[in-house]
Amino acid sequence: MKKKLKVIDYVFKNFDIKKFHKIIDTYKEDMVDEFCNLVLKCVKEYNPKYVRTNDEHEDDEQIFLEYLGELLKTGEFFLKFKKDFKIEKYFFSIVVEDTLWTTAYILFSKSEKKFRLILVHYGQNPGQDSITLMSTKNKFNLNETLNELNNYNQQYHDLDKKNPQGEYNLNAPDFKVHKPFELFESFNEAKNLEY
Repeated sequence: MKKKLKVIDYVFKNFDIKKFHKIIDTYKEDMVDEFCNLVLKCVKEYNPKYVRTNDEHEDDEQIFLEYLGELLKTGEFFLKFKKDFKIEKYFFSIVVEDTLWTTAYILFSKSEKKFRLILVHYGQNPGQDSITLMSTKNKFNLNETLNELNNYNQQYHDLDKKNPQGEYNLNAPDFKVHKPFELFESFNEAKNLEY
């Protein structure tokens, strides 16, 4: 009996990098599922109806989208294409401890020689997470990138000024360079979904 291909392996095997380069800059900001859908548009012949487990009570496509979303939020998805992409730096800022935080990474597209600053805003619940393509540049400068990220954080400082007695202290610290992000082990089920 032929072993079934895992969904994520199908996605990696059929990801069209040239198509991704053509459409990535049309994306600006949206929920994580929208960024997943943009990436899946670049997978040759991807059809969500083929995503399945053997559990009829699970929404297999939703489980897979959550897993793919985590791969995109951490940048791990792009690391599977080492000859095409590189993550230059990772960044991190906690806005509200255990509630709201923001990460970012610089995605370098080797064939285009472009650096994209991708910001991930984590909400209180996974459904509130969003991904933003903040900028696309021809060169990477660490200080400029930190300034751009810290300017983004300014919105939280401004909210605190308007409402200093608010429920949360939104005085977000400046972004710091961070080590690579890791995926939680809870995504093992999604990693093994078949196609």
